[in-house]
Formats: sequence, structure tokens, C-alpha cells
Amino acid sequence: MFSKVVMVLGSWLVASIAAATLPSTSTSHDICHGLQCPKFVVLNKTADWELRHYEATKWASANVTAMFKDEVGNQLFQYLFQYISKDNAAHTKIDMTAPVVTKIIHGQGPNCESEIIMHFMLPFAYWDSPIQPTNPAVTIQEIPAMDVYVRSFGGFAKDSDYLDNLAKLSGDLVVAGFPIEDAYFFTAGYDGPYTFLNRHNEVWIKKN
Repeated sequence: MFSKVVMVLGSWLVASIAAATLPSTSTSHDICHGLQCPKFVVLNKTADWELRHYEATKWASANVTAMFKDEVGNQLFQYLFQYISKDNAAHTKIDMTAPVVTKIIHGQGPNCESEIIMHFMLPFAYWDSPIQPTNPAVTIQEIPAMDVYVRSFGGFAKDSDYLDNLAKLSGDLVVAGFPIEDAYFFTAGYDGPYTFLNRHNEVWIKKN
């Protein structure tokens, strides 16, 4: 249930999958700031949300079980950043991509820990033969193709911002009668701490 997100949202920065105003399968959308990002097409768009179809994507991932995302976000980010900064089997630097995506799988109850999984997309050149991590906390995963409902918002996102936008998105979809996944959700955003204007954050919910 989406009420459980209080237990897992943090104030640290995350990055997210880009919004697109027209259907596109380009490898870098405007919101990606020139970085490679997952390919998607926009299937439907309203004033408040859009439905995107994402192709299957290869990611470097790190996960932990915790009550609060802000307890573990920096740790997970550092695991992944070290992986692309030569802490890998090839001792080579891997280009950063956009977005960083965090999947939060709800615990069994309001006082139960949730599984928090952070992802860096691998550059396309590494999809066929991914460079293996040396840190056992980092794994290579493929996220299958999926359709997600996306709500975008700006500013320096805080817990309350993600909660508010997630509640608005899920509420709109339930009222409209669209079947959605309620066992987990994603948070995402693009911008580092030194980007002050035109920041972009998103929450998204998988279509069932």
C-alpha cells in the first residue's frame, strides 16, 4: 500500500527517468543532459501524468533492507559510483548515465523494513558484455520492458514532495480505474546538488 512510503522516502537526491513530450526512442532525452538514458515511448499523456513504455534495460544495482531510504541512500550511491569509477573487474572508468532509479519494495507492514534497490543504467556499449563488479554489494541486472505511469515535479525534492506526488499519481490512477502495481514504486530525478534551476524529479508506478 502506498501509505507505507513514509517508512522509506528520504531527502537525499535521486535521479529519475526523463519525461518526453512526444514519442521518442532516442538514446538521450533533453532531461538527460546529454547522457545516455533508457529508451522509451510516451503512450498517453495528460496534464498531470504520462504513461511510458520502457525497453528492457541493463543496470548496475545495489540493494539493502531498511526502514528509511535516507539511512541507506548515500551508501548505495557510493557502491554504484565506485563501480563506474574503476572499482570493477576491468579497472576501467564507465561513463555516467541518466537516470539513477530507486525501486522501493514495501515491507509486510507499517513497521517492517522495505527493500531499497538503487540502479545506474549501464552504457549501451556494455549491455552485451557487462563489466563485472568487484564489490559483492553490486550486481548486474536486467529490468524487463515495462509500462509505467509517471508524475514529474521540480525543486529540491524532500520526503514530503515524493509522498505528495506519489499520492496524487496513485489517486488519479485509482479514480480512473487503471490497474496499477501497489507492492512497489520508483523514485527518480536527474540533477546533482549543484543544479539549482529547472530541477526535475519523478515518481512512477508500474502499470499492471
